[in-house]
Amino acid sequence: MRRPPSEISPVVNASRELLAGGDAVGAGRLLAPVFERVRSDPDIQHLMGSIRKAEGKLDEAARKYRTAIPYAVSEGTCYSDLGLVLQARGA
Repeated sequence: MRRPPSEISPVVNASRELLAGGDAVGAGRLLAPVFERVRSDPDIQHLMGSIRKAEGKLDEAARKYRTAIPYAVSEGTCYSDLGLVLQARGA
């Protein structure tokens, strides 16, 4: 996993913790203001995809996972999560 810029790391970590605790809305609200600055980071794209998935926004989740995949080809998590979202959408 790559590391986001040091000033953003606490926000990303807090967002992950909120998501893990079942607060997808809070996680998304926390991550959204810094997302534009780090949108090229595949781990953060994956995190935002997971947040959108937990919110039931499956189209957005699929887009975020697809954006992360080219940068994380060797990591199966993105593929797996994308597959789960596509299956949930009936694709």
